[in-house]
Amino acid sequence: MKLSKTYVHIGIAALILILVKLVIRPEGSLTQAGVDALAVCIPTIYLWITVSTTWPSLLALMLICFTGAYDGIASVSAVSLGNQSVLFTLVCLIFSGMLIENGIIGRCADFFLSRRIARGRPYMFMFMFFLSVTVVVSFLEKNAVMIVTCELVRELMAKMGVKEHSEYSNAMYLGTLMVVSIGGNSTPVSHVIPIIMMRMIPADISLVKWCAAGMLVNAVMLAITMTVIAVVWKPAEKDGLKIGEYKSEMEPVSSREKLTVASVVIVILLWLIPEFITSGPLSGIISLFDKCGSIGPVVVGIVILSVVQIGGRPASDINAAIKKVPLRLIVFQCGVFLISDLTGSESTGIRGAVYDAIYPHIQNISPFMILVILVILAVIMTNFTSNVITAALFAELALALFADSGYPMFPVILIISYAVCLAMLTPSASVQTAIVYDQDNVRLGDVWKYAFYMVILMLAGILAASLPVMIIYG
Repeated sequence: MKLSKTYVHIGIAALILILVKLVIRPEGSLTQAGVDALAVCIPTIYLWITVSTTWPSLLALMLICFTGAYDGIASVSAVSLGNQSVLFTLVCLIFSGMLIENGIIGRCADFFLSRRIARGRPYMFMFMFFLSVTVVVSFLEKNAVMIVTCELVRELMAKMGVKEHSEYSNAMYLGTLMVVSIGGNSTPVSHVIPIIMMRMIPADISLVKWCAAGMLVNAVMLAITMTVIAVVWKPAEKDGLKIGEYKSEMEPVSSREKLTVASVVIVILLWLIPEFITSGPLSGIISLFDKCGSIGPVVVGIVILSVVQIGGRPASDINAAIKKVPLRLIVFQCGVFLISDLTGSESTGIRGAVYDAIYPHIQNISPFMILVILVILAVIMTNFTSNVITAALFAELALALFADSGYPMFPVILIISYAVCLAMLTPSASVQTAIVYDQDNVRLGDVWKYAFYMVILMLAGILAASLPVMIIYG
């Protein structure tokens, strides 16, 4: 009887655990608790890559209790499920679901495409669509946005008379994949990678600071996307395409949609106000509300959409949104936070041991070149395994290697977070990539070829964009 691949991978993970215990010895910075923690962490990461990200995370939460790294399950829970970033992810996913239910994605696309500047100009039409997707994916969960926008692309192409499998249609799908994959990294709202990466930065980085730097990188990435499409690919010229005027067929903006947009604006203002008003008569109230951190404003948005009645029912159904929350992300995030805490803990000495092992071989290499090497390796790895796993691994590696360099860690972590979002070359790279590659009206050969060009240029763009970020925040 053929042995299931799952059982084979579980057996390999068990063998890894045994080998770590037998081969690795506590020495230098590495403690016995660190060895025991590695015996749990390394097999868990292997199972994440090969089997699942859910039950191995739960198993790791249990097994780590036996290592001595923590006092027990209460301490393990505090650094995983009890981490405030997990709660932030949860409330953001609920808020995201409520916004999607009210059709904010289609309305945003309709607004941008109906602008006069897009009329009769194929690439401006495309740019305005990508810009609308960039806006919504900044606040909504990426997989949900990808599903909805792919359907929007299909409808738009039919409405504008663009043939399926045409060069222009393929470019629309590929560009959508690019802006969804990259655009979601500009804010931690509903996005796991920025949340994880912000938590790993030693200095306290505010949500506003991350968003400001992320938008700078997003602008570079969108420019690269349009350059590859309009200058290198030239799909409109190849198709002999002429885009007519886009005519909106949507109903006038409803009260429900107005309230939805208002709730988003309120959330953004509540995030921004504490950053700019630090004195004066309102500073006391603002500082009190600031104790809620980034979570409080999102909760306000959820409450507004749940309490305000329109047409005899709430503006958005919170229960329906909760049912659509992908709990696997929450479970996986708990596992990632646990391993992150373990590797950075003085009780394990893992991060110090990595530094001691690698630094003597790279001490003559400039910090920026080390960053270049890490980013290239991250881009390669992220196209074959989970970008969340890749992000956590390379962030930990960067924290170890840059420990005594004096190099600002914020741009380092930010750039790595964008590098792992370039997961666009294989269907296994990300859910968003799989969704596009699964479209029956997409020519995969063209999409892959130009995706490869974009990834190479975006890799260069990410490193170039890091320079002003380092100047501003370094």
